[in-house]
Amino acid sequence: MIPVFKKECCRGCENCAVIKACPIDAAEIKDDQLKINEKACLNCGLCIGKCPFDAITDGINGYKIMIGGRWGKQGKALKQIYTNKEDVLNHIEKIIYFYKEYGLPGERFATTIDRLGFDTVELILNKAGSTNIDNE
Repeated sequence: MIPVFKKECCRGCENCAVIKACPIDAAEIKDDQLKINEKACLNCGLCIGKCPFDAITDGINGYKIMIGGRWGKQGKALKQIYTNKEDVLNHIEKIIYFYKEYGLPGERFATTIDRLGFDTVELILNKAGSTNIDNE
């Protein structure tokens, strides 16, 4: 859930329930206003509905894609949140083509990611229409 923050409802409470609900401290009160660090936010949705003044009452449902796990463990989420199934499926197709191009024969996908580096893989996957590592 991507939290939808209604700035006009925030009262900058000293004892903010949204801040207490955030498991990774991505929310803070700054200049008497709630601020959510979007880069740090996990979009877990735990803050939704916590504010008694309705500053965050809703969120946008989304999908995270995890890559590089082994037997369902140790995977890492791509930064982008996908809000519709078509985008998810298109990105998964892009991941499959990436693996086909850069994976070595017999190499597991997690090993390919480890070899190239997660940040590099994510950068390549996010390039529009390109999976060429040499175009960086």
